[in-house]
Amino acid sequence: MGKTVTMAEEMQAAAQESRAGHAIQTFRARIPGLGVIAGLDVGRRRVGVAVSDVARRLAVAALVCPRVGDHQVLREALHARDVAGLVIGWPLHMNGKTSARCQSVRRFVGDLKGHHPWPVLLWDERLTSRGAQRGQDAPVTDAQVAAMILQSALDRLSLVSFEKKS
Repeated sequence: MGKTVTMAEEMQAAAQESRAGHAIQTFRARIPGLGVIAGLDVGRRRVGVAVSDVARRLAVAALVCPRVGDHQVLREALHARDVAGLVIGWPLHMNGKTSARCQSVRRFVGDLKGHHPWPVLLWDERLTSRGAQRGQDAPVTDAQVAAMILQSALDRLSLVSFEKKS
């Protein structure tokens, strides 16, 4: 038997979906029509990085950077790839509420944007860590999770672009 969903839970889910739709439309308006988007999985010790192709159809795992200091290695990697925007995993609890890690990610985003004004989309990362293959080395897994987060956002971006054309 499945879990019974209350009306309040349905309304909360609908409101969350509406906020996500608004956020992605705002992000879409702030990035150029073509160009690489980077996805980041911000962990306690490392940041997994993935990048899209220029047409924004495919996300691939790229690298893992340490999460220490001024993020110089990460910024150089993003500049070298001429990144147009960032999709950053937003670590919500399974019930949709913000987690303690959200504050840490928010500080990370503030530090990173203090050096370059990339448009940022915070993207729900629930279930992505579980979807990555945990049998591999952690640095590879961090980049795989970043690719999963980015691919999810790219898929949604393509829907937003399609809906605007229709």
